[in-house]
Amino acid sequence: MQTSHLRLVRAGAATVPLGFMVRADSDIKSVADLKGRRVAGGYGSHPIMRRLSEGVLKAYGIEMSDVNVVPVPAALDGAKAVQDGRADAAWYAVFAPTTREMHSKIGVRFLPIEFTPERLKVARQVIFPGMVPVTVPVNLPFAPKGTGLAGYEFYVIASTHTADAAVKTMAETLWANEAEFVKVHANLRGFRNGAAVSQVATIPYHKAAIEFYKSKSAWNAQTEAQNKELMN
Repeated sequence: MQTSHLRLVRAGAATVPLGFMVRADSDIKSVADLKGRRVAGGYGSHPIMRRLSEGVLKAYGIEMSDVNVVPVPAALDGAKAVQDGRADAAWYAVFAPTTREMHSKIGVRFLPIEFTPERLKVARQVIFPGMVPVTVPVNLPFAPKGTGLAGYEFYVIASTHTADAAVKTMAETLWANEAEFVKVHANLRGFRNGAAVSQVATIPYHKAAIEFYKSKSAWNAQTEAQNKELMN
């Protein structure tokens, strides 16, 4: 797929904590404890789940050959495998409705992910450069507030063919209506103005968006250098 024409209009901070879910009564306490255990994998119909789960395992020095892979097609199937007792752990989302449902039935919890600088470097190499550490923002019975997990930013994108005026209008509208926009959906909570210019962008910004963020003093030398690297 041709992607070189894609351009970033605005970024939103990561708001979907992801990690390995286990039963609440499991003796598994850390990602490091997954070595030799039954871990949902494959994710043939949900490849980003495979990249995320395998990438975090690799960051901990665990290869897929070090675990007993329970093949599943998608994330929900992995969660169900934990619920049914076929898997010890599966990659899943903290805020997914199924997580609450499963916790009410069998009790579940998420393994904290401790991203040392080296682990983060490996994770970004294996998963993708925009992967970021996140913490659970509220206290949940299966993921206490502050639990470290993995996530990624959300993007509003356009292309090199999108008119400058259209991009400027989008950037201006989102900036001016920040307070209302973040209420639309839980995944949009991260679209605060302070996160509009990403520090780990994987797509270069549209030239009209750059001009807009410069006018808001949100564009700096670091983001300029990062953007030039992405353009190259």
